[in-house]
Amino acid sequence: MSVFRRLTTGRSVFWVALVLVVIAAALSTKVVSIEDDTGRHVFDAKEYAETYFESVTMPAILDTAVDLQTVLAAIEEDEDQAKEEYGNSSNPYNPYSYPVILTAVAGEVSENGKTVALTVDGLSPDYTVQLQIVPGTQTALRDVTGFVDLNQFLNQVEYLQVSLEFNYKAEELVLEPFLEEHPADTLAGQTLQITGAFIDNVPKVVTVIAVSIEIVSEP
Repeated sequence: MSVFRRLTTGRSVFWVALVLVVIAAALSTKVVSIEDDTGRHVFDAKEYAETYFESVTMPAILDTAVDLQTVLAAIEEDEDQAKEEYGNSSNPYNPYSYPVILTAVAGEVSENGKTVALTVDGLSPDYTVQLQIVPGTQTALRDVTGFVDLNQFLNQVEYLQVSLEFNYKAEELVLEPFLEEHPADTLAGQTLQITGAFIDNVPKVVTVIAVSIEIVSEP
C-alpha cells in the first residue's frame, strides 16, 4: 500500500511527518553506503537498521496495524483487495506483509524454541498463529511499511541483510526486554496483546514478529 493512499485516511498528519523523516534520513547516504580506503562499495546493514527501524518502521507498524482477524477475513474474501488495502510487498509477485494487532492466549514454546503458540478467540482453528521469539530470515518487518525498496540497494544481498538486521533490532528493542521479565516457558495461559507484522507466505499459518508485546491478563 503506498504512502500516498494512506495519506487520504485520518492519519494524514502522522504520515506527512513520517515521510519527512524518511526523506531527511535518505539524504544522508553515509548511513547506507560508504567506501573503504580502496574505493570499494561497502554497505553497513546494521547502521541502516539503527537509523531507520526504530524511527520509521516501528511507528509505522504501530500506527497502521489492523486487527488480525480483519486482515485474515479480507484475505479469504478477496486477496488482491486485501493486499491493496492492508499489505505491502517488495514485489507484487512476492508474498505480502501485513501490520497487525491481536489479543491472544499464549500456549507452549515450540520444540525448536523459536515460536510461542497463540490462541485467538473467535479465529478458525484452521489457522496456526504463533509469536516469533528467535530472529529468523523473515522479511515481514522490512517489507510491511513499503518504505524499504530493493532499488535503494546495490544488490539482493544488501536487501536481505537489511531484513536480518531489522529482525535483530526487534529482538533487541522488544523481545529481549519482554522475555527477560516474562520468560517464554512461563507465558502459557497468559493473555497477550501483540502488535507486529507477518508475511503471508504459508497458507493458514501466521507467524507474527512483534514490535510491541504486553500481558493484559493472567490465568
